[in-house]
Amino acid sequence: MKIKIRKDGFLEIERAGKIKSQFCAVSRLTSRCGDWCPLFGEPKRQSYREGREVEDCIHICGSRILSGEIIDERKREDEKT
Repeated sequence: MKIKIRKDGFLEIERAGKIKSQFCAVSRLTSRCGDWCPLFGEPKRQSYREGREVEDCIHICGSRILSGEIIDERKREDEKT
């Protein structure tokens, strides 16, 4: 699965071969999922079970884990020129 965090912080994932914006699964409002949410984690490398490869993942909605190729377009403060 391809996971993309856009420059503006919005989360997009690949579904049926196309990158699609994701909406909040918790809020009753129609809001898009993104890095401003306190339940949105930072991408990291993690192994879940013994014998399984280490993979890129991101925790969202508290306990939901997305794993796959993560494209993070946000620029970190220490990378700015």
